[in-house]
Amino acid sequence: MSYATVEEFTSVIGNQETVELTNLDNPSATTVNSDRLQQVLEDASGEIDGYLATRYATPLEFIPSTIRTYCVDIAWYRLAQNNAPEQFATRYNNAIARLKDIEKGIMVLLDPTGFPLPKRLETNPLVDDRGNLLDDWSVAYVPGGEANLTRELLNVQDIYRY
Repeated sequence: MSYATVEEFTSVIGNQETVELTNLDNPSATTVNSDRLQQVLEDASGEIDGYLATRYATPLEFIPSTIRTYCVDIAWYRLAQNNAPEQFATRYNNAIARLKDIEKGIMVLLDPTGFPLPKRLETNPLVDDRGNLLDDWSVAYVPGGEANLTRELLNVQDIYRY
């Protein structure tokens, strides 16, 4: 599954440029090489999934417009191969930077109603020594319910001064 279609790519990039990019080995071609473009879009989507998989179940069921744009930008850069103008490289690098932000949780993906897409379910969730599930917002359990962290409670031998 790709995050952008051949038609979406062509509408963003333009028909003539899409014909040229998908037929680098055949400069006289007058039609889009749809098979080549579809493969490049799938490869770009795979690259996107590599970043998204840390936060979301991939492939995404709902495709946010930002992901569609990143897919087009990555595929555009890949199609140009070694002849990519600076504009292509800039758009590619911007897409990768945003995907890294998503990977780190700095940026979130939204569903059509404006709510964040659900995080992927962990197959091996992180738990503390008591078996309590930890997530991004968990804090350590403190006996007595108070955050009264003493030397004995923490079993700390030395306290370092900064």
